[in-house]
Amino acid sequence: PHCCGSCAASPVNARGVALGPMAEEEEVIAAAPAAADAEEAGAPAAADDEKEIPKPDMNVKRPDENEFNEKVEAVQLRMEAQHKRIQEIKETLDARESTRTASSSESGQARQRLQELRTQSRGLSAERNAIYSEINEMEDARKLRSNQIADLKKRTQYATVEEIDRAIKEKEHFQETHALSLTQVKKIMQEVKELQGAKPYVKELHDVTEALKRDKEASNVLYAKLKEKTAEVNAVREIERKQQEEVERIRKKEGERSSDVPGLIKERDECKKAVAACREEIKKLRNEFNEAKKAYAEAQRLMKRYQAQERRKEWLKREAERDARRKEREAEEAKRVPWEDEMGICDILVTYLGRYVQPKPTEAANGAGAENGGMSVPSG
Repeated sequence: PHCCGSCAASPVNARGVALGPMAEEEEVIAAAPAAADAEEAGAPAAADDEKEIPKPDMNVKRPDENEFNEKVEAVQLRMEAQHKRIQEIKETLDARESTRTASSSESGQARQRLQELRTQSRGLSAERNAIYSEINEMEDARKLRSNQIADLKKRTQYATVEEIDRAIKEKEHFQETHALSLTQVKKIMQEVKELQGAKPYVKELHDVTEALKRDKEASNVLYAKLKEKTAEVNAVREIERKQQEEVERIRKKEGERSSDVPGLIKERDECKKAVAACREEIKKLRNEFNEAKKAYAEAQRLMKRYQAQERRKEWLKREAERDARRKEREAEEAKRVPWEDEMGICDILVTYLGRYVQPKPTEAANGAGAENGGMSVPSG
């Protein structure tokens, strides 16, 4: 039961108890933070000094990963084809190398024989050069001895000691058999003395002449050896020349079998360059795809921030509306009688308790108790 219409209009709490103006105000104030928290859960708080985010461009599309994979696969197929061709060329070159190795025994033997002949020719040439050196030394010695002989011949006209002895005897005999003046005797004695002094020169002349003869004989021997050695060198060089022609013939034959090797090597190098270009193309495609993903992710991040900003604006708008309604209610509550709801509750309580209260006899006679609103509660 209600004592008045205002009690019926009063709100009730969760326990079904009517609320007065103060209680209603406290309930509304307590419920407001909860509602705000609920709103803030959907709209994150923004810093006061954060700049407003403009609406991002929504034309940024998500990069198509399937299209990217198709492009990469196409490039990889081209690269695999180049790898396959490189492997084919490698197998061809290996086969040519095996054939060349198998057929190069003849060429190897020919080159080995040519190397042996060259070594032999160099050895014979060195021996011949040594003979040339000996001959040159011998010629130098012969020139020196010839100069000595010419110098000794200028010093004396005699060729042997016996000729000097005969000349001395002739002068002594002339001195003994002729009457000579003192001047002539001294002159003959001086000539004898000069002849005696010329004996060492004659002896030296004899020795040098004999040495010159021996040098001539040795020189003849050296020239004979030189002629023989030259014949050997010429013979070996002729064999070497023929062996060189044989090596060239075998090399030309091998060159005809491997004439396409340079072309294969050039094609292999071009394939390697193509593989490198494919790798660079894949790298470029991957970089472009990653940049597109990054741009899309950045656009999505900005859109989320923009949406959060808009949600917060909406929440602030609703919060302002709630504040306005709350202030309106508070103004209406301020116009009501203070403690009106509580007084109504007390009236309800008095009425309810009056059902169980009996009036006292003295108070019933004079009616004072009823007028004073007195009442008593029966014991028990």
